Amino acid sequence: MSVSAHAQLSAPAGDYYIRSLDPSGRFNGIQEILTRPETGYHKAVYCETSFWVTRSTVAWTEREAEAGRHLVIINELNKKPEVYCADPEHYVRLEDLGLKKHEILKARENAEPVDMQSSRLRIISEAFKNFK
Repeated sequence: MSVSAHAQLSAPAGDYYIRSLDPSGRFNGIQEILTRPETGYHKAVYCETSFWVTRSTVAWTEREAEAGRHLVIINELNKKPEVYCADPEHYVRLEDLGLKKHEILKARENAEPVDMQSSRLRIISEAFKNFK
């Protein structure tokens, strides 16, 4: 997954999330990504499709990848999640967003540690596990 001027595809309908899975396939965390520009979001291309992400989302994906977790993009349409993009070898980096060096350092410094974030998300996930 990388930023590219060549990607011109629009994402199909649905809500999109980057999901982190530990090596055993267990859910670890999730970040929403957008299909349209919004203030504070940067264009990023995953699987030849343009999405809009925050700096903190990219910092989070960097940390998740460094921790050995598998990242996939999920498309949720009508409450039915499907893997849209599964390519664990490539991730958008903060450097790909066209940020200045001090902005990159600040985004990485402000990124919440993976363990704290995944624990909080795991608790929320467990709370909704049996909800139908």
